[in-house]
Amino acid sequence: VRDLVQAAEGERRIDDAIRYSTTKWVTGFSFWVIVFVTKYFFFRPFGKILSESHAIIVREGVSSGFGERGRLSTGFRVAVVWGSGFASFFVQTIFIHLIVTAVFGFLNGFYLGLHVNIDKMFPCLIPCLPKRRPAKGLPGEMLRKLLGVENSDVESTVENKYFQVTWNRIVLDLASNFHISRVERNALLIQKGSGVRQWLRIAERIAQLRSHEARRRLDFFARSMKSRMPAALGPKGMPAFTVLIPHYADPIISPYSKLCQDGRMTENMKLLVRYHAEDAENLLRAFEKLQEDEYMRRLSVGDAKARARTMHPDEALRRRKMFEYWASMREQTLYRTVQGMLQYGRALDLLLEFGGVEAKERVREIPKRFQVLLAMQRFAEISQKEHKLKPEVDEIRGLMKSHPWLEIAYLEDEKLDADDQALKNERRYYSCLLSQRRNQLKVQLPGNPILGNGKGDNQNHALVFTLGRYIQAIDANQEHYYEEALKILNILHEFKAKPISLLGLREHIFSSSQGTMADFSGTSELVFGTLIQRTLQMQMARLHYGHPDIMDKVQMMQQGGLSSATEGINLNEDIFAGMNLMLRGHKIGFKEYMQVGKARDMGFVAIMGFYEKLGRGAAEQSITRQHLRMGQRLPLHRLLSFFYGHLGFYITHYLLACTIWFVCFMLLYFSLSEGEGEDEDLPFQNVARAVVSEIAGPLLLMLMFATATPALAALWAEEGFLPSITRILIVWQLTLAPLHFTFQSGVTGYAFGNTLLGGGRAAYIATGRGLGIRHFPFPTLYAKYAASNIAPAAELLLMLVSAMLTWRTATLPPLFWVMMTIFLSSWLLAPYMFNPQQFEPRNALVMWAEWLRWISDGCLTGPKPSQKESWRAQRAPGLAPEPQSVLKQLFTVLSLGLLLQGRELGSRVAYGFFPAIALWIPWEAPFMAAVFAVLDALAIGEGRCGRFSREARETVFTWAGAGFLALIFSLVAAMIPGLYEGGDASAVLTGMWYKYFTLQLMAHLMGATGCQIGRRFKGAASARAQARLLRPHASAVLAADLVVGLGLLVALSVLALLLTLLNLCSVDLHGRLLFRTSANVEEARDSVRKGQSKDLLHRVEEAMRAFTPPEDRGSLFSVRGSLRGSVVV
Repeated sequence: VRDLVQAAEGERRIDDAIRYSTTKWVTGFSFWVIVFVTKYFFFRPFGKILSESHAIIVREGVSSGFGERGRLSTGFRVAVVWGSGFASFFVQTIFIHLIVTAVFGFLNGFYLGLHVNIDKMFPCLIPCLPKRRPAKGLPGEMLRKLLGVENSDVESTVENKYFQVTWNRIVLDLASNFHISRVERNALLIQKGSGVRQWLRIAERIAQLRSHEARRRLDFFARSMKSRMPAALGPKGMPAFTVLIPHYADPIISPYSKLCQDGRMTENMKLLVRYHAEDAENLLRAFEKLQEDEYMRRLSVGDAKARARTMHPDEALRRRKMFEYWASMREQTLYRTVQGMLQYGRALDLLLEFGGVEAKERVREIPKRFQVLLAMQRFAEISQKEHKLKPEVDEIRGLMKSHPWLEIAYLEDEKLDADDQALKNERRYYSCLLSQRRNQLKVQLPGNPILGNGKGDNQNHALVFTLGRYIQAIDANQEHYYEEALKILNILHEFKAKPISLLGLREHIFSSSQGTMADFSGTSELVFGTLIQRTLQMQMARLHYGHPDIMDKVQMMQQGGLSSATEGINLNEDIFAGMNLMLRGHKIGFKEYMQVGKARDMGFVAIMGFYEKLGRGAAEQSITRQHLRMGQRLPLHRLLSFFYGHLGFYITHYLLACTIWFVCFMLLYFSLSEGEGEDEDLPFQNVARAVVSEIAGPLLLMLMFATATPALAALWAEEGFLPSITRILIVWQLTLAPLHFTFQSGVTGYAFGNTLLGGGRAAYIATGRGLGIRHFPFPTLYAKYAASNIAPAAELLLMLVSAMLTWRTATLPPLFWVMMTIFLSSWLLAPYMFNPQQFEPRNALVMWAEWLRWISDGCLTGPKPSQKESWRAQRAPGLAPEPQSVLKQLFTVLSLGLLLQGRELGSRVAYGFFPAIALWIPWEAPFMAAVFAVLDALAIGEGRCGRFSREARETVFTWAGAGFLALIFSLVAAMIPGLYEGGDASAVLTGMWYKYFTLQLMAHLMGATGCQIGRRFKGAASARAQARLLRPHASAVLAADLVVGLGLLVALSVLALLLTLLNLCSVDLHGRLLFRTSANVEEARDSVRKGQSKDLLHRVEEAMRAFTPPEDRGSLFSVRGSLRGSVVV
């Protein structure tokens, strides 16, 4: 009865939630009317071509004179045409949806007041616009919105002490992080007695700051003050809230050993210095000032070593800590996240000070209102003395000493001291709290709380220690800023003004400036975090995506915690919190006047792993009850926004790959369907040309346009028109952005389809947090992406080549060839084009040896693979046949078989048995050689493993019998063109493709049978049967990997030769492609030898080389405190 009452109550809440304002209702319907009207005009000519093609195919099938077989062949041709048409029809919808979303989000940004100044957005209007002073009204907006002080006079606002103190602390925070120099800091500080003129000079100097990060932060702060922001709550009446940071294995700090080794900077540090050159200059100036101050101090006390300027060991340790702090605040480290979230406490200290609270009272009051809870589930493990991360954990402990609102929640376990043998191996688990202001707490748990992928469980076990009603969920690769933390009272006012249970916030991707891959992923995240979420919020379809959202803890606890943590089905654990809230009738908000820093993956493999995780997680979401209930209850326009904003996005990428396969197979099938004749007698090829001209080229072009348009709109709103155009149309094209996003689409679609249709298991994929400088071996990349991209692309390439060999009508349009070249180049070469150091001469030679070693360990019957990174270890475990592949091969086998038996060829010359063998041997010989090579490899592998026994001999005899049957099958298949009329090249190609798909179908069916035997039956006999049934499929994959891999090696070797010649001319093309900076540091060293000015890299390296190795590590917090006291502030 209770469940029924709760279900009825939930339906009532859903009904209440879908009744929203008329404005949102009209906006939602208008959005989808525009999408489908655009789609109608776009698809109308294409639908006409499909109908005409259908009529031509039916007419030619009736006139063929082959009766039932002719009608079946006609049915398959119609299925190919309409299959590609329907797939492209669905794909076009999501692309048009993305473009319209970009337009709606861009226009809504004007309404919210979040765009840059009008002169930057439309530079052509500059002569018509009056001279603007963007920061002129900032003092009044800050006083009114942050502090609740109403002042209309600019003079009085600038002279207001609250404004002066607040602004000066913002400037000092920038200086403490080395974003501005001492000279710039002094120019930005407001002195006592300053008026409007000084503030206008300061506003002009903001645009002249050398650091892009400092300009960006101050510019966004000024823009957000003019946006729609509610008044701040009183600091004394603010509700308590907690920042929750889960941590597992993320880097804590950047240790000095990672920055400098043997007196030389590492590649990681070199890239950081290049990407943050202005900040590195400020760091060196701080060093010079410290060195001069220390020299004068020691000279004044009569230190004899001062005259020689010998560095004291304590000073060397301090310099090392400064470098560690500088690098830690520019990489994706836990220290950076914690330091950023502690800005809330510093901001509250200022706001309480303005509220009249004394200093001693503020020290006691802030921990009652604010808490940073670091959920380190491995804290007990890594705090042990012998653990390598123990010194890094001590840095977090150092922060706790001066910030009492920082606490750590972690897990402990211990063995049970029980006499009962059944309980002897059992363990007892505790959730613990480490705090400086209260005693250590321990809560016994009923069992191991880590049930799923870890993050959701880590958040939920720490929930009991959180403070207040509101929780901000933060990842360990984020940061925060002092000026943004001042807006926390405005954010908390949103919960008081409106009945919302979850409030989303804007993110700034601070890693997007650290290389080409970081730019691609960061810009994609910027688009999703601004335009797309803004539009989803307009349509009441936004959920929770693991971003810095603030949630109502009471509502979260009612639905089981912050995140759903079941392994597999809750792989994307964050989104379920939003869906559950929406199903319970609660509202979700989204505000953009506060931004929180966020990092994204910065390497090609890490980015693809992230999107693979998203695709597999989306497939698991599609079978959950949340999706079912939302589909049943949401109104039409809101349901469309929910579908195309989430699940439909992944279905589109899967259908895009299906569409390209349909197009290529249609070209092959219709090209082989023609006999010898003139162009006007080739109806099928003309139909294929007409359909391809309307599908493939425009569809791939729309994919790139739909990817670039939202990025252009987002960057246009953030940086202005000219920078966005330059970045998207020039920089992105020169750094091969189309190849990256096309490959990403393939990985996403394959992950979704394989998990949903193929029964793949969704598992967490660790992507890493560091810079994308790791080089991956050739076989590793091939094994990762062979099934999703490389092997399908090779098959499509062979289809196109075969189709063009028998193509006799007019050539296909140039757009089709350009788009297919980009598509195939991306799926074949993108992993290697974006692999660091791929084309260095040494690696170009090593990859051949790695490939041979990898492929030679393809023994399928030995007890264990000889190495972890081998074909058998990486490719064999994932060779379970997929149902969609079996259906595809069954379709191709039936269509090509009917083509062999039922087409009418122009030539009446039939060839007999021996000519047929002569034609088929050039193709059959490599296949049979590959079969016997696999047999020999199996036999050698069995002997090498010491198991060449009776079972091994039976295995070899079994394979020999299979090879003999395959030879007989090949000879019979070779006679098929001779049994029917014809003898041209199309007949031979038809037989070859028929044989290829038939062998694939047989191998897949045997493999599927083996998998079913392994799942349904247990025991040694079933294991042997499963292994033998899987071997044909594994052997076919091994042979394909051998051929495709050799082809890729040849292509990459040619590219490596060309790039090596360019490197000899001092042109590091590949380094500039990946890192947008020259990876060749020798140029700077040459300039030093020639007496020119020293490069920044060498100045930093000399400063680091001067440090003597300290005996102990010290505390990073104490160093930072001294930096604030003596260096910057």
